Amino acid sequence: MRSRKELTEDELRIIKKKISDEEAYEAFFKDCYLRNLRPATIEYYRNEFH
Repeated sequence: MRSRKELTEDELRIIKKKISDEEAYEAFFKDCYLRNLRPATIEYYRNEFH
């Protein structure tokens, strides 16, 4: 697959969206669970954030 070298309107909207640190934190850990990371890995990430 060839790279497009430019972003779609949806991708640009995501980048420009402003979110708080708390929202980013929640989104990150939700993604960790969705990717089925090991509980020990998720706990490690939580400890590193603090």
